[in-house]
Amino acid sequence: MLGLFLLPSIFLFSFSSENLPGKDIYWYGVQAKSLINTGQLHSPDTSFVFHIVELIFRIFGESERSLFIFGFITYCFLTFCGFLTIRFSKTILSDKEAERGNFPFYIFLSGIWISFLYPKQAWGLGLFSIGISLYLRFLMDRKNIYRKFKYLILSLAFIGISGLAHSVFLILGMVFLFGFFLDKIIQKNSWKILNITLIAFVLVILFYIARIYLFNFTFGGRIDTERNFDIPLLDAYRIYGIAFVLEWVLIFLFLILERKSAFLIFILGALFLPWASFADLQFRILLSILWISELFLRGSRKAYFAGILICFIWFLSIKSDYSKFGHDYPGFRKVIAGFPEKFQPGLLIAHHGFCEFIKFYKEYDCLSWKPDDKAKNELPKNSEIYRIVKGFSYRELDSAFDLKGKKIFKAPIITLGNYLLVKEADWDDFHSIKEEERDEKSLSRIESWINPFKERPKFILKKYEGSK
Repeated sequence: MLGLFLLPSIFLFSFSSENLPGKDIYWYGVQAKSLINTGQLHSPDTSFVFHIVELIFRIFGESERSLFIFGFITYCFLTFCGFLTIRFSKTILSDKEAERGNFPFYIFLSGIWISFLYPKQAWGLGLFSIGISLYLRFLMDRKNIYRKFKYLILSLAFIGISGLAHSVFLILGMVFLFGFFLDKIIQKNSWKILNITLIAFVLVILFYIARIYLFNFTFGGRIDTERNFDIPLLDAYRIYGIAFVLEWVLIFLFLILERKSAFLIFILGALFLPWASFADLQFRILLSILWISELFLRGSRKAYFAGILICFIWFLSIKSDYSKFGHDYPGFRKVIAGFPEKFQPGLLIAHHGFCEFIKFYKEYDCLSWKPDDKAKNELPKNSEIYRIVKGFSYRELDSAFDLKGKKIFKAPIITLGNYLLVKEADWDDFHSIKEEERDEKSLSRIESWINPFKERPKFILKKYEGSK
């Protein structure tokens, strides 16, 4: 059975330092290189995880290989914390459950995706899970007051440190501490799990009603309230495929069958309810809750077979569409190799993922948002803003004319594989004219994530204000 414990590791061999999993992984390299060269982060951030990347870079060098090592170390750390969480929580289980062992969470792949997609969150999640297991010990220990106090202090300490890795755990900490406290009351009063789950769903629905009509919970602009409300689980399916949803369904069913925790059933079930929009923050929360839920399930033969099935489906999903889990980094290298000689833009605009890749290799000042006043004011003297465009052909842009019949793109358009390099001023004119013409076909490509069209949200700009 030991081979099953290491099963997710084989998925790492599907990747390499030349084709890394994850869409933000190069950003950690940019931050680490900035720490090494200037002693400061490129973008202000309170997380200690960037200093871990800096240490790895100092040992192994500033390379993609070091980023892969960082991702692997992150996954190992998360797995180790999972083992500790299971060990600390074993005293909570009955003797029968302790003999059977816990559910083998490590044969599921949530940990890998968290480690490479969201490394900061992975480090925080590992510490957070230990804090939760210690808190459960605090709730269950009825004899020794000193020991209860020790568990509580250690629990709060681990949860607090996890908040230093990623601020989302400060929110989750309050939710989980209160949720498991309610679990304890339910067990003590022998409430039926179905009844409490129903009550919990009603409370969540009331929360959403309040959120829509009374309050503006946007988390500093991270959640877009203007868009239609979506169901997070369905968005997860659209983005990451059936394997992720199947993993969620199995965990949810096992929780119900084992009646392990009304709170976990409630919080996983809440993913059926519509949120404001499937923003990045919500997917991170979904991944964290799923991973923690797996830790508190006991093992069984069915669970092992289910885990193997999930791994197989994940493997097919990666092979069929790698773009769900990473960017076309080999294609990015070809684009960079095609940059003109002595090309020194004052600011370069490129989509998320590509921008970080460019910063890592070329160290250009790059932005994955539409240039705002702050970006324009910080431009070096006599410099220009350029943009890397995708979704348009050279001929389409070169033959674009304004309403007076004048050519829109006055500066040369440079072909870079599937991308085009243009001046930002020309692109703005092109965007404005297409809006006047109400050319929906062109606007759908202009206003997409591959061609950044929104300015930086307030919560990002506040980071820079706070660092002054």
